[in-house]
Amino acid sequence: MLDWAAEHDPERGLALAASLEGFWLVREPSEGASRLEPLLARTPDSEPELRAHALRALAGALGLCGEYERAASSYGQSLELFVASGNEIQTANLRYRVAGHMVTMGETAAAWPLLEESLRTFRQLGLRRGEAQVLGYLAEKPHEEGDLARAIELTLESAAIAHEIGWAWWESGQLRAAAELELERGDLEAAEGHTLRCLELSLRLGDRRRVVHTAADLAAIAAEHGDAERQGVSGEQSRAK
Repeated sequence: MLDWAAEHDPERGLALAASLEGFWLVREPSEGASRLEPLLARTPDSEPELRAHALRALAGALGLCGEYERAASSYGQSLELFVASGNEIQTANLRYRVAGHMVTMGETAAAWPLLEESLRTFRQLGLRRGEAQVLGYLAEKPHEEGDLARAIELTLESAAIAHEIGWAWWESGQLRAAAELELERGDLEAAEGHTLRCLELSLRLGDRRRVVHTAADLAAIAAEHGDAERQGVSGEQSRAK
């Protein structure tokens, strides 16, 4: 269908490709980018909100592919179009996405106030999905400051909201993030529990990239468990001597 639309009706193809944003993010971000870019190029006069949605989908796919500068450009263009459209909800969402991407790029000092503003807006509008997303990014602030307990608290709050609204992909990502934080804190049991739940969700979603990464995480946790056990045995042997 997409191949046909790209050739015969590119604006319809753009609408279809943009509507698959969630699929591209979970399953095939590189294919999503390769589909969206030529369709956007062929439809410069498409309806502004459609173009804004497509640019947002492209930015998300590019970010997952590690093409951060190009993703930032697409996010910026999408935000401009949504602001011009007067769509308050989509504008709030894009402001958050721009700020979240700044965190990914290491521009955290400028990102924190934007994310805090986004959190207030999402809560005022009752947008739980946006609230979950912002909390996930805001967890990086206490992490940077060395407050692992607060970082874990925010990450698990984000995961809990995602679970509440049935957004398994975001929940799995936050559980993986919480596991990494627990490893930093030295709580192997908690890290393993979060990682196993992340793997379960990722398998259900067919998220192959996250399945591979989570399996590697479990192997690393198992190795840490082994080291801890070996250290315990060595300590007992030393005391016995």
